[in-house]
Amino acid sequence: NVATTYLINSNVPGGGGFTPGQVQVVQDVNGNGVADPGEPVIAQGGGITLATGQSVNLLITGTIAATALPGQNAQLTLTATGQLQGATASNTDTLNIVNSAVLQVNLAASVATSTPGSSLGLTASASNTGNAAAGPVPVTVDGAATSLFVLRVPIPANTAFASAQRSATPGAQTLYHLVGAAANSYVSVVPPGAVVDAVAWALPGLAQGATLTGQITVTINANASGAITDTVSAGWSMSSQSGALSAVSNPVSVGLPLRPASINFYPNAGYGAPANVNLAGNPLFVQVDAAVCNVDPSQALSVPVTLTSKLTGDVENFTAVETGPNTGLFRILPNVPTANAATHTVASGDGILEVLQNDLVTASITSCGGVRVSASTTLLIDPAGVVYDSKTNQPVAGATVQLIDVTGAGNGGNAGGPAKVFQADGVTAAPSTVTTGPDGSYSFLLVPPSTYRLVVTPPAGYAFLSKLPAALQPAGRLIDTPGSYGGSFTVTGAAGPVHFDLPLDAGATGGLLIQKTANKAAAVVGDFVDYAVRVNNGTGINLRGTEVNDSLPAGFAYVRGTARLNGAPLPDPAGDTGPNLQFALGSIAAAAQPTLTYRVRVGVGAQGGSGINTAQAQSGSVLSNRASARVQVVGGVFSNKAYIIGKVYADCGGGGVQQPGDPGIPGVRIYLEDGTYAVTDEDGKYSFYGLTPRTHIVKVDNTTLPAGASLKVLSSRNAMDAGSLFADLTNGELFKA
Repeated sequence: NVATTYLINSNVPGGGGFTPGQVQVVQDVNGNGVADPGEPVIAQGGGITLATGQSVNLLITGTIAATALPGQNAQLTLTATGQLQGATASNTDTLNIVNSAVLQVNLAASVATSTPGSSLGLTASASNTGNAAAGPVPVTVDGAATSLFVLRVPIPANTAFASAQRSATPGAQTLYHLVGAAANSYVSVVPPGAVVDAVAWALPGLAQGATLTGQITVTINANASGAITDTVSAGWSMSSQSGALSAVSNPVSVGLPLRPASINFYPNAGYGAPANVNLAGNPLFVQVDAAVCNVDPSQALSVPVTLTSKLTGDVENFTAVETGPNTGLFRILPNVPTANAATHTVASGDGILEVLQNDLVTASITSCGGVRVSASTTLLIDPAGVVYDSKTNQPVAGATVQLIDVTGAGNGGNAGGPAKVFQADGVTAAPSTVTTGPDGSYSFLLVPPSTYRLVVTPPAGYAFLSKLPAALQPAGRLIDTPGSYGGSFTVTGAAGPVHFDLPLDAGATGGLLIQKTANKAAAVVGDFVDYAVRVNNGTGINLRGTEVNDSLPAGFAYVRGTARLNGAPLPDPAGDTGPNLQFALGSIAAAAQPTLTYRVRVGVGAQGGSGINTAQAQSGSVLSNRASARVQVVGGVFSNKAYIIGKVYADCGGGGVQQPGDPGIPGVRIYLEDGTYAVTDEDGKYSFYGLTPRTHIVKVDNTTLPAGASLKVLSSRNAMDAGSLFADLTNGELFKA
């Protein structure tokens, strides 16, 4: 495993019909098979040192005298001898002189670098440096079969054909290849509406010493990025060889500014200005702008796009199809259907994106055609603010909300007048004054960039502006300071929604304030939710016997032993598992802010409830505000099906209970009464799922027990048969057998 030096020699054995001249060995540094300027020449007997596992490419170059005749041949031998052990390897090539065309095909670009939207010139040439003419190949021109020598320039990826110049070579005709046509089918005139993907210049043949040239101009796509690359080819034939031959040019590359891929939502199939809001139930129009994915300019390609809902967790995968060959623009066709998860079951992979009000949808792409690419964007669904009671966190109906354009930049110069508001399509006008319904919601979906403020006329018994600071507003509320308090706020960039929440005060709090939060905004049946209630004693006095009265929503149940006050265990509340709980906090010092935490389980019936948990603190006659937190219970995998789990083990100690060291028995087959069976795993465990809630019979297949093993009666459910067991299943029960 050491470096070795090899001595390189070349020679021309005698006896051939001609002798090559100026023979030399060149190290092919770039491995392109051509002796390029600057590549080192290895002198006769010169050495090359290689590390272990390293290799090198060598070329032998020379000249053939003009006096050499067809049919003559010569040999060239290359020998490498290792200095370390003296090992020798050699290679001998035979050169035969024949009458043949030799084609050199070249391509040049008009510039080395360019920009999207610019014109780019490409000049191609094919020269015959051999001693015979290059013959034609079969082609079709305007539907007629013929044979021509063809110099062909493909339209590069991420460009569009603009024009072709007549060849300076006498007798050459200009031909066009159209998208979708056969490989060797051309037209002499481009039909209206047709797309050109290659240009060719043709002759009956290319004579010895002749050159065929041609030039095209393309327009670089507006979304092109990185580089424009291309190669050209010549199609020809020789009478001494069968079939068509091809000669390929050098590649050219024109540098472009890097432009990252992007993805956007649009309000309709016109794909005009991008959108940042939409409505549940409306289709989503998605377009990916990724020139890097346009790896084959001759056909429309496709890329995978993933859409995700933040609130429902729904994930849907779609395929976006290129708008045409060589565009780099991809669209999900015809669109992405959506549904309101409040009334539609959430099911990932069903091709429908289930969303909720105030949801955030993310569209992303990570790869295309083997190319890594990263792009994502977001879209608000039904963005709406809520007018609510700052004490109870309950929505307030009957409040009038008016949007005022402070500067007039968005309503045509009417400073202080009503704002100009649009619906989700960005075209249809919407009112600038709305009145809240039972859910307290209001919405101004799209407004032009400007400075705005909200004027709220509350119903009787409420006041706007709220005196409760933003930090003490109920958790989960979207509070904009100063927008939620009647101050001015700015909408910049593209037209955007106004959807923050607006608190109203119903009366004084007496200085005792609470704030309630949940650790998740959405849950499914079977989930656990952690609540936190922060109590702020701002009365200025010590409060004794403080209690927190908490009302759980339908289907939510308190989990015993989970109550904590400032992290320390707290006795379980009065009220068992709910729904009405009473936590005893004891004394709270002036200015103290203790935090109560506890856990609930989301159970059957939660989907039909409001999901709103309301709490209020009390110390004697001092009452706090009512604080609430809402958890959206969405559809999921919940059903009334039941489950059976269990194990088969060797009761070595004879106690009837598995003890440490009692091994599970694998490979035992367990049957149900309908023939369904499971086989125990390496720990002796098995399970059945999706069972109808009724009585089932669990039966052991005795033939699968180990030799000498016998079963043991453990309970009356065995019915005196150790090999069977009655399992009474109820809705959603997890039964251990």
